[in-house]
Amino acid sequence: MSEEPNAVRGPVRGWVQHNIARTFLLVLVVVVTVVMSVTWVSRQGEITAQEDRISQLEADLQQQERINAEQVEANVLEGLGMDQGRVARDSTQLEQLAEAIFTWDSGKTYEQARTTVKDRFDLTEDDEFMQTFMPPSRYNEDSSGQRHYYIDAAGVNSSVADVNSSVVEVSAGDYTYAVTVQVQVGSDAVSGSNIPNVTRSALLFVTMDAEGEITDLSGVPASNSTRTSA
Repeated sequence: MSEEPNAVRGPVRGWVQHNIARTFLLVLVVVVTVVMSVTWVSRQGEITAQEDRISQLEADLQQQERINAEQVEANVLEGLGMDQGRVARDSTQLEQLAEAIFTWDSGKTYEQARTTVKDRFDLTEDDEFMQTFMPPSRYNEDSSGQRHYYIDAAGVNSSVADVNSSVVEVSAGDYTYAVTVQVQVGSDAVSGSNIPNVTRSALLFVTMDAEGEITDLSGVPASNSTRTSA
């Protein structure tokens, strides 16, 4: 009778040992998985932090390059006897001039643009610029006196895409600028058509006195198309 418990104890001990081993392996797998997950999350955080740091360094570098370029430009202007503040003020005037000249979408708005240019920049119809570069729009007049502009017949419209100016001469307080204007020219003559806009370059030469008044103005008409956009 005393040997029967020992006979039962052997299989029980084997089952316990076997299941303990399986339990240990399961716990080990869970621990490894958790550790790997924590490590991966930590690593991803480090990568994100590094990417953010790189982006910040690139932004700082670009900002420093802009500052350096502005300082170089200021030094050049100072070396040539030019006032940087005046150049900045004149540049604003030149952008307004370009917008006034090249922004219109009909014969009527073109004539309004001519009036704006004359009034704002103290020009007259006798100025060569108003006669050759920005002449009055041609039109036919019907029996009732209504004007039908050629611009409207062609459906031409114009707008400014970009303006860049640089000083080319300084003389007795007058600054002469070369102003490059990227002009977008389109046509809506054909309703529903998908005719692309054309970007052309025009060149203005503008002389301004110390008070910011235009004392001389001339221009080279827009060149042939340089690029198109839908």
